[in-house]
Formats: sequence, C-alpha cells, structure tokens
Amino acid sequence: RVRCATGTYIRALAEAMGDAVGCGAYLAALRRERVGPHAVENAYDLDDLQEMSRAHRPLPEPRPIEEFLTLPQIVIADDCLPRVQHGQRICRNHVVTVTETLSAGDTVALRAENGSIVAVGTALADGPELLNRPREDREPVFQYARVLV
Repeated sequence: RVRCATGTYIRALAEAMGDAVGCGAYLAALRRERVGPHAVENAYDLDDLQEMSRAHRPLPEPRPIEEFLTLPQIVIADDCLPRVQHGQRICRNHVVTVTETLSAGDTVALRAENGSIVAVGTALADGPELLNRPREDREPVFQYARVLV
C-alpha cells in the first residue's frame, strides 16, 4: 500500500523497486482506495446500483460535483449564468473573485456566487493580474472546456 500525492506513478515505483533489487518488477493489479477525503468503502459500484434498482430499493442521493472538484476557481456573478449557458465570453466585469494563486493556463472551475460549479475550462490570466484589470476590460478571462449548466 502506498499513500501518495497527486502525480505519483505507482507503476514506475514498482519498476524502480525491481531495478533496485536487480530482478525487475511490475504490478499485477492497481486499485485506488482514496482520493482526498473520498474513500472506496463509501462508494457504490455499478453492480450494487443495478441490484438496488432491480430490487426497487431507493438509490443513494447523488452528491454535488462541488464536493469532488477541487480546482482553482473563478467566481462569477449569479446574473452571468445565462452567458455561461450560451457559451458567451466571461470578462473582468463578470468576475467577483478568483483563487489568488491562479495562473494563466490553469484548469479552473467557473463557479457562480451561489456556490455551484457551472463550467470547467482554462484561465486566460493570472489571478492578481485579472483582478487588477479595469472592470470595463472586455478581454476574455476564461476559455470553456465543459459547461455544466
């Protein structure tokens, strides 16, 4: 068992251990048991859900994506949601706040003031630079990858 940070390559670790003892090594199986606070023992697999459905037992309540998605954020005013739904550009005047460590090129969650994540995409400006732009700046600050509303 390995407890590690994001970006650790367990298969490469097994290979390096094999090289260190001079015999080679590989993984016969790999199972992720936890991602952040989310553990596999609290999850349902597809077979469980299908059995619940066949038995007409209530299915578990879906959990909101906001609980799982831990990305830097650009927070926009709630009244900008129609812009997002139509894939229109998000500019400085739509932005309420950003994660301060945000860098141009980062994958980010576009979040409404009400707390819901409405899109995922790429930041087109660094956080401090974005917030220092004049509110009337019409250059886009976000490039859509997926709209979620």
